[in-house]
Amino acid sequence: LPDTLQTYMERTILACTVQNPPRPTFLFPAFQVVAESKAEEGFAQRPLALLLDLVLDPSQRGLISTEMTLQVARIPCGVVLAKDKEIENAPGCGPSLLEGLMDATKLDGQGDLSSAVIDLVASCCKRSDELVKRWWSARAAILDRVRSGACHGAPSAAGGDMDVAGLEQDTADDASEGESASESGEGEVVTFAPAPWCILLSILRRVRNILPKERAVAAEEIEELEVVNDALHWSLLSKEANLSPVKRQVALLSLRVLPVLSRRWFTDSRQVHHGVAALVRQRVGDYIGPEIIREELAEVDAASESDLFDRSLARADAELAGEGTEASASAMPDYDCGTIAVTTNLKSRSVTALYEKEDCAVEIQIKVPPAFPLEKVEVQCTKQVGIKKERWRRMVLQITTMLSMQDGTLLDAITFWKFNMDKDFQGMEPCPICYAVVHATDQSLPKLRCGTCKNSFHAKCLVKWFRTSHKNDCPLCKQPF
Repeated sequence: LPDTLQTYMERTILACTVQNPPRPTFLFPAFQVVAESKAEEGFAQRPLALLLDLVLDPSQRGLISTEMTLQVARIPCGVVLAKDKEIENAPGCGPSLLEGLMDATKLDGQGDLSSAVIDLVASCCKRSDELVKRWWSARAAILDRVRSGACHGAPSAAGGDMDVAGLEQDTADDASEGESASESGEGEVVTFAPAPWCILLSILRRVRNILPKERAVAAEEIEELEVVNDALHWSLLSKEANLSPVKRQVALLSLRVLPVLSRRWFTDSRQVHHGVAALVRQRVGDYIGPEIIREELAEVDAASESDLFDRSLARADAELAGEGTEASASAMPDYDCGTIAVTTNLKSRSVTALYEKEDCAVEIQIKVPPAFPLEKVEVQCTKQVGIKKERWRRMVLQITTMLSMQDGTLLDAITFWKFNMDKDFQGMEPCPICYAVVHATDQSLPKLRCGTCKNSFHAKCLVKWFRTSHKNDCPLCKQPF
């Protein structure tokens, strides 16, 4: 079988290359064979590399069939990286690889190629930090495409968008399928170029993890674009009964990467009329929210299986000191941290985290609404031993603020909570009087410190000691407290 496969593949590639112009339809059977076989990686990449060349070649894009378009997302990351370097180093370098991909989606009427290109870039960003850094350094071209790709007040090229008044009327009256999207003539129709926007968000999503110092720069540039409203209007306020794949991608990435700006759009009555807010909430709950929740819970599960939570205090200290996450990971200082056990439940859309340190135990539960992140999460304390009620309220407010006012994920919130717990208990020794970290009566911590021996005591333990001994000396060093 391998010999037969190799012969077939070589003849298929040869048939494509000797044609003038090449005929990409010959490639599709080769893709099917590659997908179902276990051919060597280098050999299996050859037809996919040829497909990338055809996508980037303006004279060949019209020859790419729908079946082949679906294979664009399967192009290996190594092929994309090699092609990106080849174009950059070529004499008389023309458009970059990203510019070529964005150009290929301009005349994509059905959105199939745009969807495949978006998936390809997102896949490469997950697998290659080198590509992310290269593309982020050359983001000016993407920003220009994003700025020029969205415009207000123009009729939709696909005829699929409708004004807010018409959408509200459809929601209330359940209008017939044959009704025109723009019959009311009111409101504003938005055209949008989905590929540049989704490419930018895919890169930005990874940049936040591998280049922490670029987070502020990225936030400022996105704020200046003012395209989030256009993206969500184009994708969620659509006439379509079922959102197309490319519109789902636009809404998913916008809500996933920029939840704060997305929530601001949703709560702005000038952007989302109260009559269509329920429809937007329903669409996010049906199409977008479940995917975001599934991704975020998967990230939490992956972190709990690794040592990420155990190193959260050291990582946070390194970031506060201005060091990158990658640099700090290689030289983690030792901390006397507590342990944390995190469990997720996709069915109930919840995350439960139990923090324990000696005889102190605190458990929180974060419940995620179906239309997350447009709707705020609910944070509950299911167990608290060692944390006073006032302080717990502040802690809940911190978690809620991170998830509602900042672009934080569920993983960020739990790591932040663990970091604060570690800081509180860092170096905390049991009270020498009752031999416990947490007082059994008022659940306080030993915070009254002797100026001589530097030991810490519970306030209630010291008061009882003074009363029974009729002295105000330290129980250990016998010096006046």
